[in-house]
Formats: sequence, structure tokens, C-alpha cells
Amino acid sequence: MNRTSIAFMILLAVSVLAVPARAEISLLEKGQLRYGESILDFNEQLNRNEEDFIVQFRIDTPSTNEIACIYNETEFYHARFYRGQCYYIERRQELPVEEVPVLFEQFGETYGETPEVTQSRDQHLWYARWMLKNREIELTAYSRTDELFFVSYTEFDPLLLGEALYVQEQEVQAGAVIDPITGRAQLQESTEGQEGQAEGDQDTEADDDDSEEAVPEDPVEEDDWY
Repeated sequence: MNRTSIAFMILLAVSVLAVPARAEISLLEKGQLRYGESILDFNEQLNRNEEDFIVQFRIDTPSTNEIACIYNETEFYHARFYRGQCYYIERRQELPVEEVPVLFEQFGETYGETPEVTQSRDQHLWYARWMLKNREIELTAYSRTDELFFVSYTEFDPLLLGEALYVQEQEVQAGAVIDPITGRAQLQESTEGQEGQAEGDQDTEADDDDSEEAVPEDPVEEDDWY
């Protein structure tokens, strides 16, 4: 290999290393929950900063977790976990209008050019989508006021999405009871046992009903008037 080839390989390596990492995207770097994060790490964060989070609903099954929460009353998160890892995340928040072009530029520098990028003629709506090898990313922004934009970011694994939702549905139907206050799914210890207990309760109620029926009185012997 000559010196020219060696120099080219070094330049190529340097350019690859210079590609921005995901953490350099301000929206993701400052986020409280990230794609691929462990449910254990997120639970720890929720417990450590409980006063900062408002959990809107949460569903836990043996294989899945689904959480929707608000952080500091300014950031909304909807996350789904499968086998302990976050495979779907949606985040919404407001940003100053001048940060919107910078945000889309950061996403483009990190994930590359995409044919699915557009702006409305008045620039009140921005949209871009990246279809990567193992996940999809969507970024949307539209104006709320002259100074603020509402930004929505979604990242998910399309292959895991269908499987995980199916597993969640099956596990919920297999015996999960949704607590109406906490929104958490609590699995029953034994569905068959509870059904048997319910049947037993019905039998007991039936027996009680029978016992409450009026007992016929002994017939009154009539005098023989004949």
C-alpha cells in the first residue's frame, strides 16, 4: 500500500469519527428518557425524581411496560418497553421558533439525508422521517404562536412494535387487572382459582337464598264437624 492510499484511509477514518453522535442532538441530550434505555434505569429515575414526574398511566406485564408521563409540566413522554428495553418513545414539548431549524439540522447531520423532509410554504409546519436499518424516526414541528413551536419526536423499532403489542395484549388478557387509580396492571395469581372461588361464592349465595325461603308451617288439623 503506497503513501497515497494510507493517507486516504486515515482521512476516511477521521471523517467517520467526526460524524455527530446521537447525544449531540439537543432535544435528545436533554431528554429524561431515551430510545433503548432500560426499564430498570427509568424506574430508578422515576423514584429518584418522583416530584418532577406526573405519571398519567402505566401498564406493566411480565414482558412489557408502557408509561405515559409529564416531566416538569413541560415535556410529555410516551414509552413502550419490551423485555426490559425501550423500543418505542414519543416526546413532545414546545421550543422557541429559532431552535426549530437548528433541531432539524442536527437530526439531518446525525441520521443523514432523507427524501421524506418537507416544510409548508409559510414555514409553520416542518416534517422529516428517517427509515434506518433497525428503527424509524419522525420529527414534526408546527407553530403554536409567533414565538413558539410544538415539537413531536418519535423513534421506534417497527419489527418489535407489532410483536410487543401482541405480547402485551395476550399477557393482559391472561390475568392482568388494571388498577383504576395507578393505571398499573396487576397480574392475578391464578385466574382458574379465582373463577373457582367465584363459582363457590355463587353456590353459597344460592344456598343462602334457599335457606331464606319460607319454611312451610305444619298443617293445622281441622276439627271434624261431620
